[in-house]
Amino acid sequence: MSEAGTVDPRWARAAEAITDGPEAGWQRWLLVGDGRFLDAVGQARFRAVGTNRAQVRVDTGRAQQNLGEALHGGFLSAFADHAMFVGLRALNKFTLGDAVTLDLSMQYLDAGRPGEPVDAYVELLRETGRLIWVRGTVHQGADERLVAAFNGTLRKVRRAER
Repeated sequence: MSEAGTVDPRWARAAEAITDGPEAGWQRWLLVGDGRFLDAVGQARFRAVGTNRAQVRVDTGRAQQNLGEALHGGFLSAFADHAMFVGLRALNKFTLGDAVTLDLSMQYLDAGRPGEPVDAYVELLRETGRLIWVRGTVHQGADERLVAAFNGTLRKVRRAER
C-alpha cells in the first residue's frame, strides 16, 4: 500500500485469476515480459495453501539450465527470492514494491531437471512492523522431490525511503 492507503497503479494489475485448465483457482503473475530481471525467472503462478503458506510455480527449460544440464543454482536462488514476494502476495500480506530482501539463505539438496515445473512452498514465519521472516522449499515432479530449501528476511519500506 502507498502511504495514502491506495494500491500503487504500477502493481494494480500484477496478477490475474486462472479460470480453466489444471491450474484453475491459481493466479498468474503478469509482471513479466517487459525486459526486467523477472523475465529470466519466468511466468509464475501462485495460490494460498493455508493461512500462512503459499505455493508458487514456474516452468523451466534450457534457459534455466547449467552446463551440467541441471537447473542452475542462480536460477533457483532467484526463483526463491521471487517466490517469497509472490507467496506473500498470495497471502495478501502486502502490496508489491513495499519490501526488499535483507537476506536469503539457500540449501541446494538435489539437482533440478530442466523441462519440468518447479514449485516453491513459502511459509510466513513471523511479521513485525518492519520485518517479515519466511522459509520455503523448492520441489519438482509428481513425487514433489525436494530440490532446495531457503530462508529469508524481508524489510518493509515506505515509498519515500526509496
